[in-house]
Amino acid sequence: KTAYEIYQCDWSSDVCSSDLTSVRVRNATANSFQIKLQNPGGNPLNADVINYMVIEEGTWDIGTAIIEAHRYDTSTLAYSGNWIGDALTYDNIFSVDPVVLHQLMSDNDPAWTTTWASQTGSRSNPPNTLGFQIALNCAQACTSHASFETIGWVAIEMNVTDIVQGVDFETQRTSDSVRGHDNGCYNFNFNNTYSSVPIVISSMLEMDGNDGGWSIMCNQTTSQVGLHS
Repeated sequence: KTAYEIYQCDWSSDVCSSDLTSVRVRNATANSFQIKLQNPGGNPLNADVINYMVIEEGTWDIGTAIIEAHRYDTSTLAYSGNWIGDALTYDNIFSVDPVVLHQLMSDNDPAWTTTWASQTGSRSNPPNTLGFQIALNCAQACTSHASFETIGWVAIEMNVTDIVQGVDFETQRTSDSVRGHDNGCYNFNFNNTYSSVPIVISSMLEMDGNDGGWSIMCNQTTSQVGLHS
């Protein structure tokens, strides 16, 4: 049984703004979901391209990589100067620190928020083999949120380069060097050689800066991806 799908889609129901945005998902069922762009100021937005991954909840193998996917309900809210999170563990036993992808998957309170994750008890270090902490993320935009929300998270082995059913894929974790929007775009090379621009899914995995942020792609070619927070 195929447990995972990866797509690229155009989403175009908003109009133009230059503000930083995050992606919000809701009403995920067995065959569909709803998705939108959102920014902290609630401003109208420009149409953009969103990369997304769909994976059944559970533990799977993708080629040589082990991967697991879960949904988690929480009302824990982190924000500037208050980087707290709920401690979670994996179903798998990872021999190396995994990549953890995380995504807001509900709209119980429509006010903007996103998600964040780091090593349990350490906001400035990424998840390790023992687990991680996760929460809603208000950055500098707010200090309260009126309802619990559902976060989807995926943990997959790091530093895997493989081909599955003819499709090249890889997992990487960047160096601790990605800074904010005003500091530019930080480019990282792929391990694979791609004939067309690949789909990339990214999440921020620590919070060195006390003000907060989230992962945003700012460049993508056949050989590298650019990120800032």
